[in-house]
Amino acid sequence: MVTGKTEQRMKILITGGTGTFGKYFIPRFLEQGHTLIVFSRDEFKQYEMRKEYPQVIFIVGDVRDYERIDDAIKNHKPDLVIHAAALKQIDTCELNPEEAIKTNVLGAENVVKACIKNEVWKVLAISTDKAVQPINVMGMTKALQEKIFLNNQSPSTIFGIVRYGNIIGSRGSVIPYYHSLIQKNQEVLPITDIAMTRFVLTLEEAFELVTFAIKNMDRLNNCIFVKECLSLNILDIILVFGKPHRVIGNRGAEKVDEVLIHEEEMLRTVKKGSYYVITQDYQNIFSAKSFNSNTAKKLNVSKIKAILKKEGWL
Repeated sequence: MVTGKTEQRMKILITGGTGTFGKYFIPRFLEQGHTLIVFSRDEFKQYEMRKEYPQVIFIVGDVRDYERIDDAIKNHKPDLVIHAAALKQIDTCELNPEEAIKTNVLGAENVVKACIKNEVWKVLAISTDKAVQPINVMGMTKALQEKIFLNNQSPSTIFGIVRYGNIIGSRGSVIPYYHSLIQKNQEVLPITDIAMTRFVLTLEEAFELVTFAIKNMDRLNNCIFVKECLSLNILDIILVFGKPHRVIGNRGAEKVDEVLIHEEEMLRTVKKGSYYVITQDYQNIFSAKSFNSNTAKKLNVSKIKAILKKEGWL
């Protein structure tokens, strides 16, 4: 195991760093004094971000290309790699499963291999509740990504995963979608099922989870980190926006409720403050009851309204 290193002033490489994760996390990491390297395939987003963060190193590349990610890691020698690159849109992955496999599965394998080869200190993957008991291509490929990260052992590299639900206001999530429909003067908002629930957390909470994982990976190698977050009813978001709804029916690739920790994982889970840590060993601390968005503590309408106002959606 690597010793003698500290999380202060690290060199951090973020794959897919021009997405929602990078846009929020990069300034936070810079405030902490870290050196940042963004590895992504979108040159225009890099161009826009470079104007705002000239101190960040930007590398155009795709995690599907092993030689490119290997060169980036070998040349810049990061202490920490955060793997956020992924195809995340459920509909896109359903229509293009081969492409989802290339990015989410083979891309993850490339990152792991390059990190082990170049003896990166810590490697943290960003996962999703869709990976738990998955029913769609995106969730299936993210579940495989988790297995790829957790099943690798190296004396010089520590692996970990953070798993969370919907970040409020993130690209492609329901809040900006509803907001865009309202901006287009659409009076009735669609919903697939009025009973649908989802886990939610703010970008600040997501950053706190990532920070917790980075600091605790040394002692908790090959673990999944989950924040004890709240959930909400999707119908309540529509109520907050003050619009009537129309049920369009389940599209077949989505669940009514999401699960952050399933029953079997709960038997391997320990609690650290407001965080769950899913280990590789059976702990028998919790009963075999899943952490489910339907049974989790929910935000009420007034709380949702306050959050949307704070985040600028109302």
